[in-house]
Amino acid sequence: MKKYMILLLALTAGLSACQRETFDERVKRELDEYTAKQCPRQLDEYMIELSREYKMKGRELVYTYEVIGEADNKDLYTDELRRDAHDNALKSIRYDLDLKVLKDSAVTFVHIYKSRKTGKVIFTDRFCKEEYDN
Repeated sequence: MKKYMILLLALTAGLSACQRETFDERVKRELDEYTAKQCPRQLDEYMIELSREYKMKGRELVYTYEVIGEADNKDLYTDELRRDAHDNALKSIRYDLDLKVLKDSAVTFVHIYKSRKTGKVIFTDRFCKEEYDN
């Protein structure tokens, strides 16, 4: 009987070890849960966060936003405005302590801005480890 108990405990420990999530699986699950519970979420009068998605292949955290109101005009998004938006988002990523584990794991952050009127992407911004670590 004692042998069977030891075997059962060993088998149970082995099975539970196999069921542990990897880092990527955990991030994906947590972001899927966040999106289901929190999105869509209005950030300000011009932007709604539609989702946060983790793409394990390529290790990308994708934030998708919908631009609304007066900001929903593709002609507003000049190169200068995009550079300013990029610089501001980069600062935010650099100094956000909540992102530390992701940054330490070399996750690429992607921001996608879509038009509410057309549903089309206005612009996309990417931030890789080399950029946010400098």
